[in-house]
Amino acid sequence: GAFGRQYLEMTDSELTERTLRALSIVLGIEGRPEFWTLKRYPKAMVQYTVGHLDRLDRIEEERKKISGLHLIGSGFKGVGIPDCIHEAELAAEEIAVC
Repeated sequence: GAFGRQYLEMTDSELTERTLRALSIVLGIEGRPEFWTLKRYPKAMVQYTVGHLDRLDRIEEERKKISGLHLIGSGFKGVGIPDCIHEAELAAEEIAVC
């Protein structure tokens, strides 16, 4: 998108390392994943595949097991900015209750 163009300019290796570093910092994950896939979709919005809602349900079940972890963004429950804002508000409410 308009605010993420710098990521398209990174090599796959740079983007992967940046992502792994962020996961380490935010989630305390050490080591490297056994496998991963990096896909780029320039000038495109997220396209959900068949089974997306079922996948989200399974992710949510696992997410609830990790206190303080909240997942939001266009890859989850809506690609538009209003959808992302709504999801962020719901996460903020959930955080405030804790």
